[in-house]
Amino acid sequence: MNKGRVDFPWYENHLNWKMIVSCTRDITLYYLLFLLTVYATYQSVPLKISRIAPPRTFINSTFIEDFANGQLLLTQNKVAFSEISFVLYYAPWCAESRSARKIYEVVAKVYGTRVFFSSINCWQPGGECRNQYSNVPKWPTIMSYRSTGFGLQYNGILSEHALLNFVNSIMYPLKRITNLDDLFSLMNDNSVVVLALLDMKKNQKHFKEFYQTSLKYLEVDPHREIRFAICTGDNSKVFGSKHQPKLRIYLWNETLEYSNFNWKTAALLKYIKNSVHQNQKWISPNKKSNSIASNIVKSSLILLFTPRSYTTGTFSFNNMMSHIGHIYQNCLNDKWVKELILQQLTKFRENQYYNTMKLDTYCKDYKNIQLNSTFNVSRDDRLPERLLEQDRFYKCKAFDLNNKLYSYIIAGNLTKLEELSGLSCKTNKSSSTVVLDSLHYDIFARQLGIDINKNPLKTAVVILNDEDEMVYVMNETITLEYVIEFLKNYSYGTLQNHKRSVQGLPMQFNMAIQKDTTVESNIFLEEISSELLEQKLLKSKQTTILFMYSSQCNFCSLMSHYMLCISNTLKTLSNVKFLRVDGDKNDFNNLASQMV
Repeated sequence: MNKGRVDFPWYENHLNWKMIVSCTRDITLYYLLFLLTVYATYQSVPLKISRIAPPRTFINSTFIEDFANGQLLLTQNKVAFSEISFVLYYAPWCAESRSARKIYEVVAKVYGTRVFFSSINCWQPGGECRNQYSNVPKWPTIMSYRSTGFGLQYNGILSEHALLNFVNSIMYPLKRITNLDDLFSLMNDNSVVVLALLDMKKNQKHFKEFYQTSLKYLEVDPHREIRFAICTGDNSKVFGSKHQPKLRIYLWNETLEYSNFNWKTAALLKYIKNSVHQNQKWISPNKKSNSIASNIVKSSLILLFTPRSYTTGTFSFNNMMSHIGHIYQNCLNDKWVKELILQQLTKFRENQYYNTMKLDTYCKDYKNIQLNSTFNVSRDDRLPERLLEQDRFYKCKAFDLNNKLYSYIIAGNLTKLEELSGLSCKTNKSSSTVVLDSLHYDIFARQLGIDINKNPLKTAVVILNDEDEMVYVMNETITLEYVIEFLKNYSYGTLQNHKRSVQGLPMQFNMAIQKDTTVESNIFLEEISSELLEQKLLKSKQTTILFMYSSQCNFCSLMSHYMLCISNTLKTLSNVKFLRVDGDKNDFNNLASQMV
């Protein structure tokens, strides 16, 4: 150490650390600048984007013009020059669009000579359709257009006969009647009839508004439960009308008359929607407003599962339940209602076999009729004889589709209807009737423990009592007499509650007893149904542990594994048994009271 100099080692260390930190900071900054430079260089290079594959033709049909590139303007031009046209807006990747394609092709083949059918890819990136309609609510969407620009959206079931019926309703929205027999015939096939009495010389504007109303109402009623009719000229006197125009709504128990002078389409639609009430109606439970629960009246609901009939003049289970329901709900004991129902049923019974055989003979060789998708010079499709041929083809096609569903002949003793007159009010069992198409909504029947597909008629009658949480199922063959007896027993409280009982597969796994052996032991968690409840649970001398689960519950699968492990642990105990049951498929009513 030099004399006169003082050393500070800690200070030297401090300077060294300060230099290291400074160098590290500079190096980090240099690396950061280098990375930013490299990133900027790569960003300046244009990105390589692969070209979008050209779309494929979605529908190959001579009756349908497909615009796979989404050419909206070209589609609109085609529609503008067609009196009636249909456009299918689709997405090629959509499963429902692919399913609707087959249905659309069948309908276009039937009506292709009289209606313009097209389809457009509204999903194609960069296409006119996607640019114009970027927020399509659902795929597919079927629209109907008139040459005047009037457009309607189809909101019904996607099936051949349903769409065929909708196209026919677009072509013929009004039914002309001339006498009371025509009116009664319409009331037989439809729950409500809206009739306009017009003088065509003076009420041409009123006719136009009523015609637009009948078309616009198809958006609310795509399956045409409510029928629109017109009576003109001196024939209006048959209905007691001396002055025109007049609008009447014929319901099953009353007739309403429109007294407003405003015959605009919007006013007529509002009046009809507010005035129509149906004792029995079809529902498509794909919306909350159409759910089964929303239609329960006074805690009770009669539920009919049956295929929908689209052929007029034929008697179906829907017609039968509608007539029975009118008698059952006839609380005022109205003689006109009873006489009308009996008259209609008698007429149907007398003409049923004759009408069916007549249609069968009339349609014997209808498939030989040739329909051309393009104009043929040598054979004009607009000649009277060709129009008659086409009309026969359309009628017979609908009859053929409907004839595959079920037989029309329904027997029964009509005198027993008197026993049912007004019974719902006498026994305080008021209820409404809802009808579901069993070909499309059979899942609701399965939830009630009914396998509708095993029924050759695909028809079932169920009563839901929401207050008592009871379900009553008609097990007999559905005829007029059996349905009357079923409703009587329900009204007097003598029906037995229906219990779902489905036994699933047992839960098991193989477990090795020793690590060095191949001997295995099967461990079971036995599955039971509601029918085995008394035998397995209530009458057993063993200690039984019952696990109730749901196949839709994720936590239940974990609990099932725990139960299986516990069962394996306690397998040496002969007086302990483990069971499980699917609570979604089985009903255990009053389980606690039975165990006391």
